[in-house]
Amino acid sequence: MNARFAVASLFAAMLFVPPAAAEPPCQFIAMLYAPYKDPKPADGCVQHCVADLAKLVKNAHAKKLLDYDPICQCQQGGDNYMMFLGSTGTTSDDYNATMKKVGKPGTWILKLKWTDGDWKIADIVETRAGKPTSLRQRLTAAGA
Repeated sequence: MNARFAVASLFAAMLFVPPAAAEPPCQFIAMLYAPYKDPKPADGCVQHCVADLAKLVKNAHAKKLLDYDPICQCQQGGDNYMMFLGSTGTTSDDYNATMKKVGKPGTWILKLKWTDGDWKIADIVETRAGKPTSLRQRLTAAGA
């Protein structure tokens, strides 16, 4: 495991009190990003996004409204990722993980939700035109 990721994950875990019987979000993040170290990973949103977001992403890919994987902010994978900031959301069932590619500029936020006994991605906040933008809102507005 990448040392920086491990330290960041440990720090984030110390600040977070998970819902009853929940795995810490840093474990979910580590599992989520492990396949992205390899080129051409499988679409992670199918399994790890809440159902309505997974459907939006799938439709956006089919309609050519989205030409990248929003989880890794990439087209091919093959990078190392790290969570360098994590915080609880409005409830203990929500968690915001700020992600980045190791050695590259830019960040994005995974908005996680504890759903049906597992963490799921409820939204991804990307920087577009210099401001934070909800992937969910953008794809909905585009007709995905």
